[in-house]
Amino acid sequence: GDDLVNASLGTLAGMTTLVGGEGDDTLVLTGVGDSFDTTHLASLSGVERVRLVPANPAAAFTLTLDDGIPVGLLDLSALTGSLTLGGSLPDGGTLEIMTGTASVAIGASLATALGGTLVLTPSGGAVGTLDVRAVPESSFLGARQSGDSLDLCLRGDVVLRISGQFQTSASGFGSLITD
Repeated sequence: GDDLVNASLGTLAGMTTLVGGEGDDTLVLTGVGDSFDTTHLASLSGVERVRLVPANPAAAFTLTLDDGIPVGLLDLSALTGSLTLGGSLPDGGTLEIMTGTASVAIGASLATALGGTLVLTPSGGAVGTLDVRAVPESSFLGARQSGDSLDLCLRGDVVLRISGQFQTSASGFGSLITD
């Protein structure tokens, strides 16, 4: 069935393997500081969602992605401050990040990842800004509407998808900062 495992980062570090079963399994990591590197998730297998609960959700938070991330959804919906994303995407894969009401900044390293789709899903209505100033202008290929989402297409088959940007209810980012 659907399993829910609550743990601290220290508990996760002490595990050699955490295997999810059938269904939709979620790991909830509590007391996470002001940054998190997804290499901490290397011991996971069969866990579909990881919910990170920062000790101070209103503080600035940095998430470093690793291209070997073993989950498809990172839930940061508790965030109300700002979120900076860096690292790299799974090559050819898709990663969804629920961003809460945080403003999000995309780091240059993430924008130059080789292939993959990063889906940003704001929750809690219209939120702050999506800042892509660190992405080199030469990396932008264009933007397109995909259903109710906005796709920012970058070189190397990288797509930044803002889920729900064009929904009729208040959702998505209030503004996009490009320069």
